[in-house]
Amino acid sequence: MMRSSNWIAVFIAASLSVVGYGLFAPTALPKLWQMRNKENLLRSQIASLNEKLQQQQQQVLLLSGNSKQSREYIEYIARSEHGFIANDEILLFLDGDVGK
Repeated sequence: MMRSSNWIAVFIAASLSVVGYGLFAPTALPKLWQMRNKENLLRSQIASLNEKLQQQQQQVLLLSGNSKQSREYIEYIARSEHGFIANDEILLFLDGDVGK
């Protein structure tokens, strides 16, 4: 009976030594902190990308829809990004000095 308790004590001591070395080795904790920082950075990037995805999905709905809001958004894109003008509008070209 005494021998088995000695083996258990040796096993526990060896296990604690391995775990202690793993936790307190010179590179273990800094590496753990580095991994946690990287995890936090990746989580914030995922959140940012999810937000961007939602915005793009909303834009797809607006561009593919047939509602008044969709037509207004398409007109806004046509005017702001592509320089389109409406049929009843007149385009004026002015010198840069006008208004000074």
